[in-house]
Amino acid sequence: MPDKVRNSTGSADPAETLIAILDSQEEPGRNVAERGVPSVLNDILARGQRITDAPVVKPEIKKAIVAFVDMLGTSALMEDIKEENAEKVYGTITGIAELFQDKFNDFSRIYADSKCMIISDSFVISVPYEPEAFNALVLFLADFQHRCLVSYAEAMRGAVSVGNLLVGRDNKIIGPAFIRAHKIEKENAIFPRIVVDKRIVEDKELCPQTLGLPIALDKDGVRYVDFMAAGDADMSSVKEQTARRRLEFEKDDRKLKILQKWDWLQTFLEQKSNACVDCCKVRSVVTGVTP
Repeated sequence: MPDKVRNSTGSADPAETLIAILDSQEEPGRNVAERGVPSVLNDILARGQRITDAPVVKPEIKKAIVAFVDMLGTSALMEDIKEENAEKVYGTITGIAELFQDKFNDFSRIYADSKCMIISDSFVISVPYEPEAFNALVLFLADFQHRCLVSYAEAMRGAVSVGNLLVGRDNKIIGPAFIRAHKIEKENAIFPRIVVDKRIVEDKELCPQTLGLPIALDKDGVRYVDFMAAGDADMSSVKEQTARRRLEFEKDDRKLKILQKWDWLQTFLEQKSNACVDCCKVRSVVTGVTP
């Protein structure tokens, strides 16, 4: 058996020792059970790898606002990736991710304690527990949702919640605030809308009644970000892109659920363009006032 390879400290290097053992086998094809496991290898496996240089991180528990947003219908699309659509799927998701990151970089210059994560077609952002930060986050989400429709013809849905996070020196977003935002997105958003958690609406410290924001109230009692009520929203481009994407899904019977979500969006846009208030699904509200 070859001599054990020594590292700089003079002790045996487990990885190099293992390589030397395998290289020295006269009959590498023989069954391990027949020739037996070298005792030094048993020692390596039993000892395991000890990590001694991992930094000790002591995270703080802080209250924060978290938004979880993802692209509508991409799960079904990614399950059916083929050569002819792979480039388009990759390009769309990559483009939207770059858009999100660029917007966040500008946002974080004002709110330095903000963090973001991008996971495939999902986007997470946390901001400090402050009224001004929440106000800015709603406008951020409205603009992001609008740009995704105009530039990529992609609808977004998500949720904004509030709660505790574990805050360290890295960019991770960990804690019950993230879990709640993700759960609301899955269970309550349903349509291409970014839901505002009722905990935020009822939080008078975070949302005083004097703070008006682009938030709408749906018939099912869910409040969500009204992306057409903020900034210079382009109604004609959004309607055009929505009608085109809806037609694509209309041709595929397997994607009926996705079609229903685009129907909701098309109805929303028609109502907005007609300035409908009391007679339709959507009506404007002021954050902090319970209907």
